[in-house]
Amino acid sequence: MNSMHHSLSLRPLFMSAFTLMALALVQPGNAQVVSNLVYQYDNVGAAATSWASSGGSNSPVRDWTIGGTSVDVTLDNSPATSTTISSAFNFPGNGSENANLPKFRGTVGSFSGLGANSTFEIWVRPSALMTGGDMPELIFETGGWGRGMSISFWNDNTIHLAAKDTGTVDTDANIVLVSDALSASDVTDFIQIVAVMSDTASGFALYVNPVSSADPDTPDDTLVKIGSDWVGTDGAGLGGIENQLGGGANGGGGGATYFNGAFRTFDGEIGLMRFYDASLTGADVETNFLSVVPEPASGALLAVGGLFLLARRRRAATR
Repeated sequence: MNSMHHSLSLRPLFMSAFTLMALALVQPGNAQVVSNLVYQYDNVGAAATSWASSGGSNSPVRDWTIGGTSVDVTLDNSPATSTTISSAFNFPGNGSENANLPKFRGTVGSFSGLGANSTFEIWVRPSALMTGGDMPELIFETGGWGRGMSISFWNDNTIHLAAKDTGTVDTDANIVLVSDALSASDVTDFIQIVAVMSDTASGFALYVNPVSSADPDTPDDTLVKIGSDWVGTDGAGLGGIENQLGGGANGGGGGATYFNGAFRTFDGEIGLMRFYDASLTGADVETNFLSVVPEPASGALLAVGGLFLLARRRRAATR
């Protein structure tokens, strides 16, 4: 009888443990950085052939046109992911040296209004790792050949941030930042890419954070170019090039080049973008990362383990 009594009295304890475990495994993302946010492209503004900004000041309006007359880019409203991203555009890639095909990309006006000190955050999932013979794939670009910037995925599985600088320090200087190489496990889910642009001593920075990242506040690469003027007014391209490749320097159109390299359209998914008219810090980048990737539940699971251990000791003491 006493044994039954003690067994029943432990039920609330076990129920609390299971409740904590459930909460630990479904922790929502944290709040994001909203200060200086100008554009946010997420599931709210996503439609079959357009992507409207649903957050920030959104001034001037910059809504993407997705695909051309023959739309090959598709919208997935339930992508398989461990993140909070709930819709994503699937860019099929074209596999050839032409990153300027309308049906494989999105287009919009230039983001030059963000200014020299700005931040571009893009969440992507490449369809697979690159192989040595693959041409790099264009993820995002804004501006033109002489002044502009681009983010691309290269055949050594690194992410590149490139910009063309016609500023006061270096005339026609090439700015290139390169991430660590991605692994096969990295591309199974969305990856945070953050390009921090700055013409001050804080410098340019490139962050590439898979969902497993242990230090999302640490940049993969940095470069200081005080007085750089990378901002160009040519239109922006998503998954492909719009007119001229941002920072392309010596090419455009179908065989667009930057620093003598050819590009093809992006093959993969893009699910979230946030653009700021300020240079985010490492702490800001981590905050935005944790708003999409729920924090590890290890602490809560340890608490659950402690409750089970306590319950076992109490049961043993009553025998």
